[in-house]
Amino acid sequence: MLLPELLHLPSAILMAVITASGVLLPVSVPFAASLTQSSGDKWIHALGVIMVTVTSALATWFAFRTARRSTPTGRFLGWSGRIWTVAIPLAYFTGMAFGTYLCFLFYV
Repeated sequence: MLLPELLHLPSAILMAVITASGVLLPVSVPFAASLTQSSGDKWIHALGVIMVTVTSALATWFAFRTARRSTPTGRFLGWSGRIWTVAIPLAYFTGMAFGTYLCFLFYV
């Protein structure tokens, strides 16, 4: 019964990571700035936040590049390349919109 759900679990995890990467982009800089303003010795934590954001953005870029280079009928994690070329930017920009909302909610 759960076989179709288990087969598409990696693609669902990838989409969640891409959406989280989009959320991290607008939220990480104000969070890192607040870490350095609250205490001078937390600069290493602020650097870690920025490094995680850069790493997640690179992972998203590589996922999108992999989807773009595949053939339109080729499969990547059970879905065709055409679906991924639409789904990855949509998930990333949805995450960025939610991250912008969180940024205004918490920091402005």
